[in-house]
Amino acid sequence: TTHPYFMGLLQALLNDLDIDVTLVNPYQFLTKGEMMQCCKDRTYLDSMYQKTLSCSHPDQGRWSGEEAGHCGECLPCTIRKAAIQKTGLADTSNYRHHYETPAGKEALRSYRLGLATPKYPYAAIQMSGPVNYRTKDFVDLYEKGIKELKDYIDTV
Repeated sequence: TTHPYFMGLLQALLNDLDIDVTLVNPYQFLTKGEMMQCCKDRTYLDSMYQKTLSCSHPDQGRWSGEEAGHCGECLPCTIRKAAIQKTGLADTSNYRHHYETPAGKEALRSYRLGLATPKYPYAAIQMSGPVNYRTKDFVDLYEKGIKELKDYIDTV
């Protein structure tokens, strides 16, 4: 989910530092769900995806003595849940919450409102920095990602 503008800046930094590394992202035009679907080793994926971490604030539970992990309500956790659902896996990840907290209910309302608001995909992909190559591919990716998220949110 790293924005292409940031990837370009990182590549420019590597070049400026004379570090002979070229960044390549073979999955740049796939949603998280599509990446999971095309995984060649589904047995490994099925046994390991629960151990990955997507949460934007995994240490929130430390105040109540919990280990770092998924909150279950932030946008990255929600995108994760959408990807797992698209793949058809039963999500056995450990989440602290499932939108039942006041913050989770508010987040879910926010996601629904955002999905119901008309979008201009070309403008949306430019918000984190200019995208001036393969814009149609990035617009298509944005639209697929929004659909993947909406398909999940509609089930919650």
